[in-house]
Amino acid sequence: VNSSSPDCNYELPKPVMQFGRVDCIPNCDGDNAAFGFCTTETEIHANPSGNGQATVDYFQSSFGFNPRESAAILGGHTLGGPNTFNSLFSDDPWTPQGREDLNNFYYFNIAKRQNYRYLKLANDKTCGLKFSNFIGDEEGNPLDVGFKVSSEFRTKPHGPWDWAVFGQGCRRSVCDSLSK
Repeated sequence: VNSSSPDCNYELPKPVMQFGRVDCIPNCDGDNAAFGFCTTETEIHANPSGNGQATVDYFQSSFGFNPRESAAILGGHTLGGPNTFNSLFSDDPWTPQGREDLNNFYYFNIAKRQNYRYLKLANDKTCGLKFSNFIGDEEGNPLDVGFKVSSEFRTKPHGPWDWAVFGQGCRRSVCDSLSK
């Protein structure tokens, strides 16, 4: 069949663009009707302070996911971040590697005990020079990393509470000697 044959020419139909969950039908009225995602249906959310078992239980009861599927879907945390207005969590990216990159840093941050800090450098800040976005210790080795409990101090009991990734920086004695 040649490319000018009617069998090779097909016009794709225009897709109907939708957003939101298929089980949440927008049904708000009044001022909220302008929001296409607004629904009066009760929403069920995972406990943001829950542990691993609570998370697995939530995904099992709400979506029928097994633990492996639950871990996979949580990788979506490499994109975006919380909205302070509706979550009380700071409007920071879920991973320090950025809001717009779908990558596996979310899993690195959970599983690795040594890692490099990631710093996204804007081109106008580097003067055209090539820099690594991955920063280790003063000798270029990966940093020892872990998690610390972090409070947002937005409620009377100081919550919500979150886990923040941290890594020890340059040893003061070495940093002082490098800056001389």
